[in-house]
Amino acid sequence: MIRGKETFIAHVSACLGRDKVPAAPAPFTLPHDVHHKYLQNADQEELKGVFKINSEAMGTTVYECAFEDLNETLVTAVNSFNKGRVVMADHSFFREQGVTTAMRKEISDLYLWDTSKSREENMANAETAMVGITMAEMGLAETGTVILFSHGGSGRSVSLLPTYSITVLRAEDLRPRLTQGLAFLKEQKAPLPSSINFVSGASSTADIELVAVKGVHGPLKIAYVVVG
Repeated sequence: MIRGKETFIAHVSACLGRDKVPAAPAPFTLPHDVHHKYLQNADQEELKGVFKINSEAMGTTVYECAFEDLNETLVTAVNSFNKGRVVMADHSFFREQGVTTAMRKEISDLYLWDTSKSREENMANAETAMVGITMAEMGLAETGTVILFSHGGSGRSVSLLPTYSITVLRAEDLRPRLTQGLAFLKEQKAPLPSSINFVSGASSTADIELVAVKGVHGPLKIAYVVVG
């Protein structure tokens, strides 16, 4: 139980020159709206260009392809890292585009996230994988960021535990910056997932003697496949 709460708040209000404690905080009004104006008139091609520049500046490899070339591009991205076990999200987009079927034919050791199996079994397969393949909900051009939702067919382990990570992003889902990303989350009708990850390249630190070290809390390297 908090004691003296009203007295404390009344004292703070008095110091701020208020006669009484307000019933609710005053709404915060920004003095400008530049965060809404950044790239507001950019078309899809311009957003892709900005996204690619900023992603590559973070050390992320970016592939661009048409929908009909997605399977071939994904195989190229996987092979560019290392041949080994691949764990893949069970996403509706992958099923609809035939990606799941194609990857099973092209990659001998492919594990598809399986909701019929236990959390521990799925995580164990992700931990032993060399490459994880996920699907982004949105991309943010200004920072080269992808937004990943955890859901039944894709636990966060798919993008965090493998040595390398590949994220597929539809070009139509690119937006200018974090402003639009947060608005997107606010507009969701269904309950938000338990985990929402904003990924801007491989994690890194330079705490020790200012030497940058990649892959501190996740994959060593990351690639994006922008399709469309």
